[in-house]
Amino acid sequence: MAGCMCVKCCCCCSLKAGTVWIGIYTLLCSAISGTIYGLQLKSMQVFDDPDNLFGAIRAANEELDDQVKTANIAIYIGLVLVGLWVLAAIFLFIALCTKVKYMVLPWVVLTAIFTCFIFYNIIAAILKITGGEEEVGMPDYLNAGSSVLSALLNLYFIGVLVSYYKMDLDEATHQPIPQNQC
Repeated sequence: MAGCMCVKCCCCCSLKAGTVWIGIYTLLCSAISGTIYGLQLKSMQVFDDPDNLFGAIRAANEELDDQVKTANIAIYIGLVLVGLWVLAAIFLFIALCTKVKYMVLPWVVLTAIFTCFIFYNIIAAILKITGGEEEVGMPDYLNAGSSVLSALLNLYFIGVLVSYYKMDLDEATHQPIPQNQC
C-alpha cells in the first residue's frame, strides 16, 4: 500500500474514536467561524445603511462602496463554506454509524480546501510581517501562529480520516494492514 497510514489517532485512541473527535472539532470550529462571519456581516451592514454616519462617506467615496461589496461577498462565501463544512461533519458521523465510508470524502475535500485558504492566509501574514509595514502588531503574529496551528491540525486530521477510510476498505476486502507503517 502506498503512503503512510496511521493505526491510531493521537497515538492513544482508535481511528474510529479519533474520527468522532475530529467531527466534534469540525462542528466546534464551524460554530466559531460561523459566528465570526455572522458578526462581520452584521458590522458590514452599518456601511450599507444610508441613514447612518457613514452614509455621507459612502456617497462621497465609491471606492469604499466597492470594498464593502467585496468584503460582503467574501463573508457570504465564507458562510457558505462553513455551512458545507457542518454538512460534511454530519456526513462524517453518518459514515461512522452506517459504515458507508464514501461519506468521509466530503469532509476530506472541504478540509483540504480550507487548508489551502489557511496556507494563503499564512503566506499573506508572513508577507505583511516581513514586508516592513508600519502597522504590523501582535494580532498579525497571532494570526500567523494560529493559522500554522490550524493548517497542521487539518493536515493531521486529513491523514487520520484517510487512514480510517483506507483501513475499513482494506478490512472489507480482507487485506490486513501492515503494523509497521506509521
